[in-house]
Amino acid sequence: MENKYPCRNEQNCVWRMIDGELIILSKEGQWIHELNGVGLEIWNACDGKLTISEIADKIYGEFDIEKEVAEADVQSFIEELAQKGLVTLHQDK
Repeated sequence: MENKYPCRNEQNCVWRMIDGELIILSKEGQWIHELNGVGLEIWNACDGKLTISEIADKIYGEFDIEKEVAEADVQSFIEELAQKGLVTLHQDK
């Protein structure tokens, strides 16, 4: 999965910045997801241009976190987003 390109699924959700936090809401209004600073950086990086591994490297470089922890957390978070239909995963850009 590390070599897949995650891309936000704009057809399945809406999002807004409110008081410095990103709020994601399903179009059906079923759930709300609030993202902290790290989550926001991951969400912003899910534009189909970076692989999951490249996003983990970006998080590792920007935040005070160990590389292995960044890799595991980014992988897990993107898998969760994909399961909820918030991102799609593509093999190619």
